[in-house]
Amino acid sequence: MSSISDIFTIYIREMLIFKSNLKSNIIRALAFPIVIILLFGNISASTFESHVLVVNYAQNPQSYAFINDLVQTQTLLISNITSENSAINQLHNSQTSAVIVILPGFPNTNNNNPTVDIYYSATGFSAIGSVLSTVQSTISTLGGNTNLAEQAFSNQEVNKASPVSDIELYGASTNYKSFLIAGVLGLVAAFGALFGGGISLINDRDLGTLKSFLIAPINKNSIIVGKILAGTTQSVLYVFLALLIGLADGATIAMGMLGVLLIFVIAIVISIGFSGIATLMASKIKKIEAYTIFAFLIGLALWFISGALLPTTAFPGYLNLISNVNPLSYAVSAIRDIMLVGYLPISSTIIDFSVFGIFLLAGILLSFILFKKNIN
Repeated sequence: MSSISDIFTIYIREMLIFKSNLKSNIIRALAFPIVIILLFGNISASTFESHVLVVNYAQNPQSYAFINDLVQTQTLLISNITSENSAINQLHNSQTSAVIVILPGFPNTNNNNPTVDIYYSATGFSAIGSVLSTVQSTISTLGGNTNLAEQAFSNQEVNKASPVSDIELYGASTNYKSFLIAGVLGLVAAFGALFGGGISLINDRDLGTLKSFLIAPINKNSIIVGKILAGTTQSVLYVFLALLIGLADGATIAMGMLGVLLIFVIAIVISIGFSGIATLMASKIKKIEAYTIFAFLIGLALWFISGALLPTTAFPGYLNLISNVNPLSYAVSAIRDIMLVGYLPISSTIIDFSVFGIFLLAGILLSFILFKKNIN
């Protein structure tokens, strides 16, 4: 119980310090995200060389000619794949912009049954227009009916009146603002944690307060835990305010109130991990100026390669590799599923929260070890 009391005391102290500079802390934390929203929130998305997977069930000369024509447009990067399930999984994980399934009997245009299914994702929002228009144009050269319904279809509904069907997985009508706000929430969670407990620890060392804590009869780990919890609380407050700003600016949450709760769960977990990293860095870095620069560069780099501003399918290969080991990528992806999809796919959820757990534990354990080793 003594350790819990010590943690609570440190936590209350940190929050009182935060409250004393509440206005400046909020402005500092939200100024950059607001600028990002204002600058990029209303852009119209378009892209070239969108990555598309093709599953060819027809396996006839016409289907191969169709694929070759798609390649020749130089608008789409076409990759053949044998398993439809594998292709859809890659789409769910934002590894491709769309999946084109050429059905048996292609290009049978004498009936109302679709001969090409197109699965697409709002997380690849910028590719949807080019994919649909390119496929529509290409299939018309084979004599098919190219009239695509302009309504958004439900998860399993297809356009029975056209040889090309749109099967909506994530909702093509989602605007870029919702896509962007999901990324901004990840930025706010990371930066709020990095500039919370870490700076507080350096300030305490400069003022001599930390030395008083170290000689006091309290568990030294209580200092770390109290600061991590305070940094996490501040970070979640920033996420709440950023979410309000995003919703006021036109973003939507497809999952509703349950989605809001899940966003905060993700924000708490990722904030604890980054608070641990902040304490770890503050144990090694003596000057607040150096810490601020280093934390900003690390946080901004991780945020840019998390797919916050554009789909990771637009990244070159080496950035995709880095993005796959970036914990912020999984946080942004999960929040984006909540806001755009309306549900969390089981397979990606298991991966996301496994990464969160590893990141959280690694951040806390390393901060404990380096704090005892380096602080003075």
